[in-house]
Amino acid sequence: EEEPLTAGMIAHRVLERLYAEPPSDDRRPTAASLERWTARASELIEEIGPERLPRERADTAAALRRVEGLVLAFLADEARTSTLFEPDPKFAEARFGFEDSDQPPLRLEGGGVHGQIDRIDIGPAGEALVQDYKSGAKVEGGKGMLEKKGKLQLQLYLLAAREIWGLELAGGLYRPLGGSSD
Repeated sequence: EEEPLTAGMIAHRVLERLYAEPPSDDRRPTAASLERWTARASELIEEIGPERLPRERADTAAALRRVEGLVLAFLADEARTSTLFEPDPKFAEARFGFEDSDQPPLRLEGGGVHGQIDRIDIGPAGEALVQDYKSGAKVEGGKGMLEKKGKLQLQLYLLAAREIWGLELAGGLYRPLGGSSD
């Protein structure tokens, strides 16, 4: 169980760095800039990954290679996806409510919530598209998941984007890093 969590953490950190400091003039990979994005992603995986998943061990080296494959496939998918929304570098892993974050907790009746939004993209009219990366094979979502499984993470992130940053919402997405038929 620890290896998938570690692999997911590495993928998140790599994507955070990529979208906070894009390797091209584009805020997201395009067909023309994909090569630069994938090269930088590979560099970041080599910089961040071996500390947690050492290459000297066959099992962790294989896990690190899988992380690289997930990130590179995600970037290729991004380059193929046509959208008017662009990632805003200041909203790459947007933290709120932590002691070391600049933003307060999301205030709810009876207390506050802290969290970290993977990415917020901004549309042409300034509206926000909240994105939550999922590194597992199964991404929970869709009609009835809130009631059936009590999944609130994306909904809380949407509230945080609106209440803490004052963003007008376009919507929210779970973004699987791995392949998914759903």
